[in-house]
Amino acid sequence: MIAPAYPTLLSFFDGLYRPRRLMSGSAKTTQQYHVAIRHFSRFLDRDAMVTDLDEDRLFEILEWFHQGPPALHRLERAKSISWRWPPTPTKKDS
Repeated sequence: MIAPAYPTLLSFFDGLYRPRRLMSGSAKTTQQYHVAIRHFSRFLDRDAMVTDLDEDRLFEILEWFHQGPPALHRLERAKSISWRWPPTPTKKDS
């Protein structure tokens, strides 16, 4: 189970997702994910958890973003974390 090992979305991203899925990602890409996750946490008024990544919650934050900062594309990337998990095996994993 993912949640006990990585309680927050940020710890999940840094500890599991980034090393396995963004191996060639730049520092700027990592920074953009961090910004999106912080926005998500601000929306929730607490640290975002992996379990917060459900469709209803994501649609709520998309609405919130339309009323606020123009960083919607960053959130679009961050929400795709849940939709691409678990990762498909790569040649490195085989």
